[in-house]
Amino acid sequence: MADFKKAIEFVLRHEDANLSGEITHDSGGTTKFGISQRAHPNVDIESLSLIETEKIYRDEYWSTIRGDEIRDDNVAAKLLDMAVNMGSHQAVVLCQRALNVLALHQAIKEDGILGRMTLAALNAADPQLLLIVVRSFCEEFYRHIAAVNPEYHKYLHGWLLRANA
Repeated sequence: MADFKKAIEFVLRHEDANLSGEITHDSGGTTKFGISQRAHPNVDIESLSLIETEKIYRDEYWSTIRGDEIRDDNVAAKLLDMAVNMGSHQAVVLCQRALNVLALHQAIKEDGILGRMTLAALNAADPQLLLIVVRSFCEEFYRHIAAVNPEYHKYLHGWLLRANA
């Protein structure tokens, strides 16, 4: 099954590549290691440690995407990265949509819930092919956000790099 440590390293390359703990201010408000005040109002962002960050990622994102049950490390890492950046629900919807495009199984309901059928289809899919389709959907998602919210256009370049990672 997928390795959480590898997945978290992938996510942190996008959130704080040097693990500096630098506090930033973006659309999520005060943010450290990718944990934003808006998404985590009860967390003291300024004193957040890397260990606490990893626990949040495991408890709130990894468990939601059933990372321990995903067979491929790269697929699990990408799905965790998506969940952290766009929310677990949206990440799973895009993954379900990609699985439906690959059409190697019974149609998956695009409900944002990583249930038994989604997990089975995810684990049965060719990981490299699935990642190609997922990346294209991520790119489309970010372009849409920037198009309908011009104030977010400044993030588009970084989002597109992340989408294609």
